[in-house]
Amino acid sequence: MRTLAILLSTLLAAAAGCWILLPGHLTIDIPVAKHKGGGDFWWETHETTLTYADEAGAKFVRRQVGTAYPDTQGWATADEAMTYFSDWLTKAGWDVFGPAQDLPILPESRLLPREQVRCFHRSDDRGPRADAVCVAIWPIASASVRGFHVVLTTARSSLIQKLLAD
Repeated sequence: MRTLAILLSTLLAAAAGCWILLPGHLTIDIPVAKHKGGGDFWWETHETTLTYADEAGAKFVRRQVGTAYPDTQGWATADEAMTYFSDWLTKAGWDVFGPAQDLPILPESRLLPREQVRCFHRSDDRGPRADAVCVAIWPIASASVRGFHVVLTTARSSLIQKLLAD
């Protein structure tokens, strides 16, 4: 009975250790003005994992969706909005990488022109298993509403992906 208790304790300790070491979703809090009515800029958040058929492990993907209006956030163009996010991420130690096209972590990258999508890695973390942050910004398609859709996606590789990296 004592041996079983020690075995179970060891297994629980090992599972807890693995859980602590596992990477999770990467959350980046970029400050953006709330809407005039007080509503949050980021109104939708998804957390999921992305797996590939020919690769072990997964990527932890976090996606935030917001809407920007010139009279609230102050960006008159999508370029101004992209500059805001790019400047903030660069100051926080992220570097642009490219091309930011056809990326599974950001489906919009398959549809939008290059200038409306930008992705970043940390200066000291490169390669396909590196943490990534991607931003997509495009105008709202409406004759009566001026503003922009903004998507911020982060991706972090699981421990298995990092250990088995090429």
